[in-house]
Amino acid sequence: AYSPDGTRILFMTADRHLQVVDSQALNLLASVYLPPSVPSFAVFDQDGSKIYVSAGALWFGVDATSAPFEREIDLAEYRNSMKMMISSPDGSQIVVLDTRGLVFYSVHTAVTKTLSGHFASSSTKTTIPYE
Repeated sequence: AYSPDGTRILFMTADRHLQVVDSQALNLLASVYLPPSVPSFAVFDQDGSKIYVSAGALWFGVDATSAPFEREIDLAEYRNSMKMMISSPDGSQIVVLDTRGLVFYSVHTAVTKTLSGHFASSSTKTTIPYE
């Protein structure tokens, strides 16, 4: 994934390192090892200063240039069930699609809210119900 300003690229290596590289010089800026055997997703926040990472548990606020964890929230109940995650336009929430529906995480308060019984559309425009 590219940072919002296009200057950095975020990707996962085969050996489970989340890496950030400079998109022009391709220099490695940061690298973080993620635990094996759980699905992992990562997105830049809206100004590109932080990276939100889920890897079985959801980690907030990985600094986009040096990658120390600022805060971790252990979400054992969601282990292995996260399918996708995105940052809200204002950067205040992370929205995760899991096997039970959409889960909203407040970046500031860590409060979660799960929506179920709703619909989502796939890339083929098929409507998918969540129960």
